[in-house]
Formats: sequence, structure tokens, C-alpha cells
Amino acid sequence: MVATRINGTEDFISPGENGDFIEHDPAQVATVLRRLCEHPQHLKIMGANARERVEMNYTWDRIAQMTEDAYLAHLNSPN
Repeated sequence: MVATRINGTEDFISPGENGDFIEHDPAQVATVLRRLCEHPQHLKIMGANARERVEMNYTWDRIAQMTEDAYLAHLNSPN
């Protein structure tokens, strides 16, 4: 996975382990993509790591529980 640091991607991506971050800079994007293309075996490993993280942490039951917890925390806040 290649993504910018927005909308929670920081919670999912561990650079070099299951993806990489890019900036809004064409030269930096090209550098990251070139590095990934030059190491296809590492790319496969990162893909497998990303899938494993999703399967462990982002099941429908887990997401539903996280959503419920967020709503309950908001409803129980003093604001």
C-alpha cells in the first residue's frame, strides 16, 4: 500500500513493513514507486504483511465494535 498520511493511514501503514508513505511531491512519489518496482519480492512480502494486518485487526466484528465504542464515548462525554 502506498498512501499519504491522511485519514488514519498512519494507524495502518508501517513503512517498509506493509507499505510506504508518499508526499504531494512528484519526485518523492517517483522515488518510492521506483524502489518498490525494483524489489518485487519485497513488494510481495509487504502485500502479505498488509493482508495479515487487515485480517487480524479489521474484521467486520472489530469495525462494528470500534464504531459502537466511538458512539458510546461521544454519547457519554460531558460536552
